[in-house]
Amino acid sequence: MRFFAVPPFIYSKRDSDTPETASKGKDSHPEPPVDEITDSLTDEGFDIFHGREYISFRTDSHLAPNPTVVEQHLEGKEAVILAYNEDSNEVALIPLSADYDRGDVYSLKRSDGSTVIAATGFFKEHDLSVDQTVRYSPEWDGDIGGNNVPGGLVIDLDEDGEVYAAASPSGSTDES
Repeated sequence: MRFFAVPPFIYSKRDSDTPETASKGKDSHPEPPVDEITDSLTDEGFDIFHGREYISFRTDSHLAPNPTVVEQHLEGKEAVILAYNEDSNEVALIPLSADYDRGDVYSLKRSDGSTVIAATGFFKEHDLSVDQTVRYSPEWDGDIGGNNVPGGLVIDLDEDGEVYAAASPSGSTDES
């Protein structure tokens, strides 16, 4: 059996060849920002997957949007308007840039990397309490909310939600 000697530089990985540094070399072209790429693809009609979106209905009458919903729809927002359509059995969340001292506006509470909406009155008024935490996938509706807002999230409660048994009502959970 013959062994061939191979120069060590073929097998050695240099720090300058890592993905983080490969685009920083003199002869390479810097990559455009990812947001610009995804915006361009969206403009061309492509659907970009940003992560699974869901909002949990918790047993303690809190709504808990997951980090993807927060990033995509609630970043920089302080509160939401909550509305219920009994005929279609849908809940609408209209994001607001400011919080208002009104009964139909619910503050976004942020703590330890999670966001929750304390909606006890809303849950009671519309008999929406749950025995277990249930995740629903919201849909963005650009036509909801009138001309004053760019739209809102709609949750169809007739859709099968996913029971999330590991969630604790008052503690933070990893629901990513």
